[in-house]
Amino acid sequence: MLAHSGRQEGISAEQAFTLGAEALDMKLSLLPVEKIDFKGLNKALGSLVALKPLQKPLLLKACAACITADGKVAALEVELLRAIAATIDCPMPPLVSED
Repeated sequence: MLAHSGRQEGISAEQAFTLGAEALDMKLSLLPVEKIDFKGLNKALGSLVALKPLQKPLLLKACAACITADGKVAALEVELLRAIAATIDCPMPPLVSED
């Protein structure tokens, strides 16, 4: 979902996703955007809630790698990351731009 959520400049959604997967040291494949629905997303988030406490920051770092792959972060991407963090009981503070 994160890889498809924003317009990555200069890279594909697949490349952004791969950076996140590499941060997890896992071989994963990106679902086509048309195969993502709320039911599947809720099921996936439900599974992520069961992660061990020390696995959760690693997941969030992988998510951050995905959304920062092009060197820019859109507001939607940040809010999705914060929603994921809150869902897995690992809340993040609001991010403030230094511009």
